[in-house]
Amino acid sequence: MNMYFKVRCVLYYSCLLTIVAFIFVLNNTNELEQFEIETVTTFKYASEYRTLANQRLVTRSMADLGQMDRINKYFLFLNHVPNCGGEFLIMLLQQLGGLNNYRHVRLKRGAQILTTYDQNELITSIYRKLRDEAIPLSFDRSIYFINFTHYDKQSPTYVNIIRDPIEKLSSRTYFGKESELLKCIQMRTKCSIGDEIYDFNIPYFCGQHPKCRIGNSGWALEMAKKNVEKFYPVVGILEDLNSTLIALEEHVPYFFKGVRQLYEKKLSGIPRINLQMDFSTQNILKRILKTEYEFYEWIKARLKRQTQYAGNLY
Repeated sequence: MNMYFKVRCVLYYSCLLTIVAFIFVLNNTNELEQFEIETVTTFKYASEYRTLANQRLVTRSMADLGQMDRINKYFLFLNHVPNCGGEFLIMLLQQLGGLNNYRHVRLKRGAQILTTYDQNELITSIYRKLRDEAIPLSFDRSIYFINFTHYDKQSPTYVNIIRDPIEKLSSRTYFGKESELLKCIQMRTKCSIGDEIYDFNIPYFCGQHPKCRIGNSGWALEMAKKNVEKFYPVVGILEDLNSTLIALEEHVPYFFKGVRQLYEKKLSGIPRINLQMDFSTQNILKRILKTEYEFYEWIKARLKRQTQYAGNLY
């Protein structure tokens, strides 16, 4: 009996020790696994932190990031120059919208010269309109060039049309706007562009800088050319509508596809006003409007290069 009792006790304590040992090993294993998990996690976070730190310390180049298009080809802006055929282009844009799946928006009239704040407000309102419409849009407003990229926005595809500076001046007087410059010439006194620079071509392409409004400024002329090269695929010439429409259809096809056909069918019969001015007055004006004529001839040469290999309208 005593032997039987001893055997049972030995078995009991053996089982108890086995259970205790198992629990101890299990606990240690869990702690080890937890330690391994925490260690791996720590190393993982440390690795991520080092990666983030490296990213913050090393700035990727623009070449690595890839360049965002400077110009949005589905967003067109016609900042038309007065008395140069801008309304004609607007009429074309309005009629082509349905054919080419875009909509034309006429912006509210306002000043050509804007403060930095007002430029930003205008850009914000235009981009809001683009977002709300969610379709390609063209806009027009008679305003000096605004560089959208200075406000961290993609630039629209700018287009415009100009005309011979003397023809433009004659047109203003034909429609009842007095020209102090012409009055000065008639009085045979020393004349300059004066305040009428505001209505000539260069400021509309040079931009909002005050130096853009200085008559016969070489700086304004070069800035106007620079902006045309960067942001205007086409600047047309009213005296050469044939080349203007060819260039628009070839270089801005999304908005002007079919423009030559539309012109032939519906608009070619629009009468043109021939304005006369004596040669003496013209010669005086060409000297006074020196940089305006340099810009005009430069635009003519550019348009000729753009269309020299294209087919004729007629």
